[in-house]
Amino acid sequence: MTKKKAQPAKKPCCKWIWAVAAAIIVLAAVLLFAPKRAQVAKITFRDYGTVTVALDAKNAPKTVAQFVKLAQDGFYDGTKIIRAVPNLLIQGGAPRDGEAEAPNVKGEFAANGVKNERSHVRGTISLARAMPYDSGSSQFFIVCGDYPSWDGQYAAFGEVTDGMEIVDAIADREIATANEAGFLPEEYQVEIERVVIENAE
Repeated sequence: MTKKKAQPAKKPCCKWIWAVAAAIIVLAAVLLFAPKRAQVAKITFRDYGTVTVALDAKNAPKTVAQFVKLAQDGFYDGTKIIRAVPNLLIQGGAPRDGEAEAPNVKGEFAANGVKNERSHVRGTISLARAMPYDSGSSQFFIVCGDYPSWDGQYAAFGEVTDGMEIVDAIADREIATANEAGFLPEEYQVEIERVVIENAE
């Protein structure tokens, strides 16, 4: 009787390769579908201090993305608060002299067909615009009182969580030479030293 030839030993199954692949797939899914961390903006006004703003990417994702990019690019550093009205608002963020305007962003508010549930109450930050609904770019305003009539007309994209007294101090200055809309002569404009974006705690 002839002996059967010994069969070569089977190589160990590459189970670890499949395990690593599965782990990579799971990790990718977690990163893809995990909610993004909320962000805050710290806006420092020369001679006044720093205001902290919680950004609301849920209600105004395009507006927040634009604001964050401009801040991270240093666009806001050295820009000015050009408008201030007691008990109403402060407004700033226009490009510095000689610099190009920021790109326009779609107006994220009801009149423009976009659902935005954030109301214009005291401390709200919102995107300024001209008459066309999609004309907002870099200029923003912070509301010093409750103005729900602005809801649906402007893209509210966050709220002040610390430093509202600084906003009030800038808005409440008595400036006789400001025009009726509150636009300030250059010597009374307040400089925005920097806008820093951080992850919310």
